[in-house]
Amino acid sequence: MGSKFTRKDIIILTIIMLVYSVIAFVNLGDSIAPETFWENESGEQITLELDEITYIDRINIYNGRLSADEKNHTVEVLVDDEVTSTVNFALGSVFCWESIDIKAAANKLLLKTNGYIGEIVIYSEDGELIEIRSVTDYNGDSIPEIFDEQNAAVYQPSFKNGTYFDEIYHARTAYEYINGIEAYEWTHPPLGKLIISIGISIFGMNPFGWRIMGTLAGIMMLPIMYVMAKTLFKKTAYAAFACVLFSFDFMHFAQTRIATIDVYATFFIMLMYLFMYKFYEENYNVTGIKKVLKYLAFAGVCFGLGAASKWTSVYAGAGLAVIFAIYMVKRFTEYRRYNPKNYIKNTIKTLLWCVLFFVIIPIGIYILSYLPYAFIEQGGFTFENIWRIQENMFKYHSGLSATHPFSSQWYEWPLMTKPIWYHVTRLPDERIMTISAFGNPAIWWVGIPAAAVTAYYAMTDKKNKWLPFLVLIGYASQYLPWALIGRVVFIYHYFPSVPFVVLMITYAVKRLYERAKNKKNVIAGVGVYLAIVIALFVMFYPAISGVETDQSYVKNVLTWFDGWYIGG
Repeated sequence: MGSKFTRKDIIILTIIMLVYSVIAFVNLGDSIAPETFWENESGEQITLELDEITYIDRINIYNGRLSADEKNHTVEVLVDDEVTSTVNFALGSVFCWESIDIKAAANKLLLKTNGYIGEIVIYSEDGELIEIRSVTDYNGDSIPEIFDEQNAAVYQPSFKNGTYFDEIYHARTAYEYINGIEAYEWTHPPLGKLIISIGISIFGMNPFGWRIMGTLAGIMMLPIMYVMAKTLFKKTAYAAFACVLFSFDFMHFAQTRIATIDVYATFFIMLMYLFMYKFYEENYNVTGIKKVLKYLAFAGVCFGLGAASKWTSVYAGAGLAVIFAIYMVKRFTEYRRYNPKNYIKNTIKTLLWCVLFFVIIPIGIYILSYLPYAFIEQGGFTFENIWRIQENMFKYHSGLSATHPFSSQWYEWPLMTKPIWYHVTRLPDERIMTISAFGNPAIWWVGIPAAAVTAYYAMTDKKNKWLPFLVLIGYASQYLPWALIGRVVFIYHYFPSVPFVVLMITYAVKRLYERAKNKKNVIAGVGVYLAIVIALFVMFYPAISGVETDQSYVKNVLTWFDGWYIGG
């Protein structure tokens, strides 16, 4: 059948994408949030007045960016000139709701606060919204920005209506790019945050707006995976198998629904390897050089886009270089044996074009990703400033000595000894909404022997050793460099390796099927295996999606090991 796409491929891929898309968009986040902000630079007192004396249960405050001096956001609430609550919101409390218990009757509240406030809402004991008559600053001037979007009021703050984990950096910086504000987060290149800003520009500065682009990238990873598997293994069955596996991996699901930049790095890594696999299929000694250069150009552009999203994408360059070297050795071997026409000319052209595709164009893309700095007061869009940022980025990452309770070592990732816990909202009656990122055990753990099988055949299969080697290169180039990294790292850094884990499992199944005497038994076994993969996804869905569930279910059913803290 070959790697050519058929109607059957289109139907199967469409069904998988539709099913996954529905699951991915459910509970993604609210599409409304306060978007007008007021900054209290001096930290002076503001006054909230109600129509009458009312028992106030709580105040919810929607924080925007931090104050100009980037200090913790402190709120002190006074009722009848007496302090009832003092709350220090941490630096991470940006673009999210925070609750302050009041438990007092009043018709006027005094707040001493600093930082950006998007909205203040007041709730009664029964959870009803209390109307605010006016909000004035210390000069008696009205502050309409603080109570003009009461329709966005939220009683229970959660991930659905605010930022969580590294969204506090990346979603915030995307917003700052849009508004020409000095960028808070500069420790990664800008492209991933620029992609996030597209969703914000279209849907607004709300959870849906800052997560939509990552979710779409997660959906579009599915056809990339399908085509990669079809290109390598030539059959629709293997392509569908790989695509289903990737669709129901926990990491793929959780990591593409949070507004961080890792999803874009992984997306472009998958694309660059897809085009490199396509390049490997072509032979300029037979078909000429045009197709070869086309795929190399696409791979080079994706390499540049990946590097401009996150530096870890550069690791993929080593794997691309190895595949390219294998290709050139094969062409040279043909030249030695058959002396094909135009070999020398095609080889020189390919090498020269590669300088453009993998050096000049990626550098150009990387530099252009800093174009937002032309519109913010942060050094400007100059070579000197861009170089200075790169130096600071390197110093930051190489000198980072921070620790984190959910960090883990690179060799622990395939074993999933420590998932990363992103968020929890604790609700009444021991109900919770929790989000963690780790792998589907039926994929990640099976990937370990699959990697051994792939490596074995890469060393011993004389007939077609390059097929397993191509898969193994992608995995090794994304995974092994982490053995050299001394700074704090997390299991989500394994995400770019997961597509290749899926391909290694697919290759192992292919070998098993080809060697089996009773192929029906293999097909039945594969069906059972896929059912287990999907069943585990359904089982763990409450722990990776944030859907409301019983805390006891997470603690007693989903927490398989002591090192797994996923919200229970």
